[in-house]
Amino acid sequence: MENLLRKREPQKKTLPWFSAMALGLIAAGACSFLTPHPYELLRVCRAGLAPAEAVPTKLPSEAPAELQQQAPLTAEDKAAQLLEQPSPWCPQSSFRMSGVRLPNFPPALLENVGPQYEPHIQSLLTNAETVFTPGTTASQDRNLKEAYSVSVSIDVLLPKAAGGHELLAANPALSSVFPRYAELMQAATVSPWYHALYLRKQTLVRKAAAMVEPLPDSASFYDTDTLLELTAPECGRRLLWLQAGMKAAAAAPAEEREIPLRDELDPFILLPATVQDKRSDEKKGGADFRPLPGDFAAVVVGKRVFPAIVGGFVPRVETGEASVRLCRMVREKADADGSATSGLGVSYLVFPGTAEGGAGVDYARLNVRVRELLAEIGGLGADVEFVDLQEVIALQEASGER
Repeated sequence: MENLLRKREPQKKTLPWFSAMALGLIAAGACSFLTPHPYELLRVCRAGLAPAEAVPTKLPSEAPAELQQQAPLTAEDKAAQLLEQPSPWCPQSSFRMSGVRLPNFPPALLENVGPQYEPHIQSLLTNAETVFTPGTTASQDRNLKEAYSVSVSIDVLLPKAAGGHELLAANPALSSVFPRYAELMQAATVSPWYHALYLRKQTLVRKAAAMVEPLPDSASFYDTDTLLELTAPECGRRLLWLQAGMKAAAAAPAEEREIPLRDELDPFILLPATVQDKRSDEKKGGADFRPLPGDFAAVVVGKRVFPAIVGGFVPRVETGEASVRLCRMVREKADADGSATSGLGVSYLVFPGTAEGGAGVDYARLNVRVRELLAEIGGLGADVEFVDLQEVIALQEASGER
């Protein structure tokens, strides 16, 4: 009985060697799929662990024409092709990569660009004060426009028109240039066009501030010291007196010149278009001061007087524009981009209603007529230089330059 019980006990089975080998191969094959080249491992096993040379494969488009006409591949051929893969990658002793051209980096931004191009706007914010006031909750304050706002105040001194005594600050020689200067200024009145001119300047500043654009600089805003209307006591000759600086008007468009004039050859001045605006006192004689293209004028700089004519009107709100010839007679180095004077010491005496028509400038008539008009308002002082002008071409012919 004991022998029978021993026979029925389970016996431990031993694993044959070929089964262990098979299991090892299966495990190795399963692990090979974790490598980058499982097909190469299979091919090495089939070849008896002999390394195989890489067989280059060709795309169908690169195959010869005679091969493209062969019989269809069998299943065994397809399986063989699957096993024919490039040899596994192996580390290289040296590696060299072709140069790569990187795009150019953008240039560095300039520092303080704003203050350079927007000096006036920037100066307004230099001393800005930030004030924090207790509010409610963020969910409520974020819906209020006034909760997060900026308030900028632009403070500008609005000048008044200079009178006779105040004009002497710009040019102290005026009282000696005109012997009857005090008498003329006593009857002078500020022209309504002066107030209209500075009203336009104010509008320009308001628009620039509203659009956050560069504001006009102080030189262009304060370029007009006065605009007076005078009447000679004896003959009743009317005179429009503009006190301003002088800068070249060579860049003025042709439509601003109502008569044909040459910048570097003819002596002319340009007036602001404001003097063409309608006035409420036209019925009382105010329109008699309205200048027209071709009217005679006298330009006073220091103790020198230059004859000129009104060349036209500019839509800008700036005054004191003259031809290049006049500017160079005042300052030799003045050009189209420069000013002939730095202050407001130039007096423009315009005689309305004196235009005689005709094309171009009759220099002989210009010199004589301006002298006559100045004599009607009291003449010039003994030590004043009246500069007689001549045609530039005539001067060149006389000097033999042509």
